[in-house]
Amino acid sequence: MKKYHIIVLLFLVNVVNTYAYNSKDVREYLIPSPKTIEVLEGSFIPNNGRIIAYNIATNSGIRFIANHLQKTLSEKGMHFSIAGGVASGEAPEIELIINSAIQSKSQGYSLVINDRKITITANNEAGLYYGVLTLGQISQYSYDSGNFPQLIISDYPDFEKRGITLDLSRTKVPTMASLYQYIDMFASWKINEIQLYTEHTFQYQNHKKVWQDASALSSDEILALDKYCSDRFIDLVPNQNGFGHMERWLEHKEYWEIAENETIADPTHHILGIRRTISAVDKSSVDFVEDLYDELLPNFSSDYVNIGGDEPYELGTGKSKKAVLEKGKGQVYLDFLLELNNLIVKNRKQAQFWGDIILEHPELIKKLPQNITCMIWGYRWNHPFDKQSAKFKKAKIPFYVCPGTSSWRSIVGRTDNALKNQINAAENGIKYGAIGYLNTDWGDDGHPQHLISSYAPYLYGAAISWSLENNRDIDINGLLNKYVYQDRSKKTSQVIYDLGNVNQIVVKNDIYNASFFALLKYVDKPMSKYAQTKKLTIKELSEAAEALNKIIDRVETCKATASDAEIIYREIKNSARLAIHSCNLGIAKLKTQDGTVKSVDAVTKYKLLVDIEAIIAEYKEIWVKRNRIGGLTDSLEHLLKVKNTYVN
Repeated sequence: MKKYHIIVLLFLVNVVNTYAYNSKDVREYLIPSPKTIEVLEGSFIPNNGRIIAYNIATNSGIRFIANHLQKTLSEKGMHFSIAGGVASGEAPEIELIINSAIQSKSQGYSLVINDRKITITANNEAGLYYGVLTLGQISQYSYDSGNFPQLIISDYPDFEKRGITLDLSRTKVPTMASLYQYIDMFASWKINEIQLYTEHTFQYQNHKKVWQDASALSSDEILALDKYCSDRFIDLVPNQNGFGHMERWLEHKEYWEIAENETIADPTHHILGIRRTISAVDKSSVDFVEDLYDELLPNFSSDYVNIGGDEPYELGTGKSKKAVLEKGKGQVYLDFLLELNNLIVKNRKQAQFWGDIILEHPELIKKLPQNITCMIWGYRWNHPFDKQSAKFKKAKIPFYVCPGTSSWRSIVGRTDNALKNQINAAENGIKYGAIGYLNTDWGDDGHPQHLISSYAPYLYGAAISWSLENNRDIDINGLLNKYVYQDRSKKTSQVIYDLGNVNQIVVKNDIYNASFFALLKYVDKPMSKYAQTKKLTIKELSEAAEALNKIIDRVETCKATASDAEIIYREIKNSARLAIHSCNLGIAKLKTQDGTVKSVDAVTKYKLLVDIEAIIAEYKEIWVKRNRIGGLTDSLEHLLKVKNTYVN
């Protein structure tokens, strides 16, 4: 009798342990992790039956969703046919249902798996798609573990809009194949908005001189991307600057008439030495932007347009100086912003704009129209999203919170700052009722960083914008290894994650460290002259170089099998080697009396020259694996300057 009790007890313990194991493992496969999940005893055993998708004949969205599920299951060895209705007496294995009375949350869904059947019930087509994505991840778990668990999931997003901004204007314009790859990745994480940031990288037919060497996107390509996104319930939003950041236009003399400063008094001035901002007081400026909108916007099905408006550095220094003295800088800015907004309304769309300037004049927020959305951006982990969000909530102006990947000007990424920045934005966006969360990725100063630096912030931002409390502590590296790198050694993502934190060695506790890039950018200047380099020491630079060399060694132990695995590993090594070069450059300069390359000994300079030439050659080869050739020459400008400094 005692033996029987012991056997029963062991059996029960095993059942409990199996239940706990399955519950843990299933959740580790879900990105984003859902609001609630209850894993039940027993398994679902698929019999290669039918997917019943109601209204499939009249709803192209449902047809795409059903086909997506069919393909996903087929890749896991489960072959289902698709039908729009149930045969008499049939008990279908998978049912896809839209019923807002049962699932009231917008974009929400419930997923129920019992021993005989899978049912996804959603509020709308988007919710049905998200339920199917979750089921696909569960099927991956089933494929890996041999167990298709019974469970109940209820899920819906924290933020109505969850987006990514891709910078296509700072030299890198991805190939169409790359853009499709990125869209698929973002869609799988339930991202529903992508913004293509352009300054000069759309093929405006009357302005060919501006974009002819930039590999700009054509209208055909935009239309194809818009359709591809729409099928995946992603809103492709045009993001065309038309105020500041217009240097690619204003470098050409024929556009000087719309510049704030047609004549530049001091070409050496770090801000006013370049024509970046168009005039806020000339009708010709409005006419110019209207011409851009009339050609660009009809290629997008989105109801929204991001009109930019950030960082108009020269405002008030030239043509608008008199108006600024009379009305104030904030009012002149707002007047021009409202002119742009009127153009968007004329196109039957709604405007978004970057909020940095209006936040400098918070008394003007109440003058904003209700049909415009403010994009509150900030990229340090401690950015005051709380104080800024409160202002727009009080004024009842819709707003997004917009953190960033922290990859730009970093070479290797800034993992720690990026992830804290993401959390800060999500917490305060939820607290103050933001309608959207836009994760931005920029390419300042020639886009020197490779794509790998952005993966972890991309994924984390997608997860916490879907459900903050359920994804705050997700295993970022585990999920990236599983779905992006496809690395069963489970090492690739941790290597990249650690690469992005090496910057903390050279300047500890710096929340926005750009030391590696600054060493290259200011190669011809003493290190003591710039904030990002003046505190560096030989000891810290040596430690960073050692850490980076260990990163390169660790790559050899990784086993990614993704289609772009070779590119990923080349990106890691090239990023690390470029940062090592920065360290060696800094060490060489610190060993001289005046801190300049000119005083570095000839042997060391020759070694640096040979090294940078090899890095540049590899950089160029990697570039064309993901991006179009246009812009590469501009991106190489800083690296070629480094090379030429060693020669001269």
